[in-house]
Amino acid sequence: MILELSENAQQDILDFIKKTLIQTDAKLTKYISDLFDYINMLTIFNHLGKTLFYIKNIEIRQLLFRKHRIIYCLEPNRIIILSVIHTHRDIHKSIKFLKNNLNSFKN
Repeated sequence: MILELSENAQQDILDFIKKTLIQTDAKLTKYISDLFDYINMLTIFNHLGKTLFYIKNIEIRQLLFRKHRIIYCLEPNRIIILSVIHTHRDIHKSIKFLKNNLNSFKN
């Protein structure tokens, strides 16, 4: 199964790196590495997360990792990471954004 990070998810991670309060580069590097290791588990256990909602017959799932919500959808041969939302962000705004822009993430 192919794993893809949407541009939105990539930007979420970059924003976290820029704004993080993690004190050392080593700790930040470890956190990001662990986050990606956890995301990569989806290639084997793609139903690891729980269903968050459906939109246009597309199941949107959520996987929790420490202080992040990994939002993804499954297609027959790929997993698309739609967003990586830090717990400090407003989840309702983030979900509304995802619902309004779902088609752009899947291209």
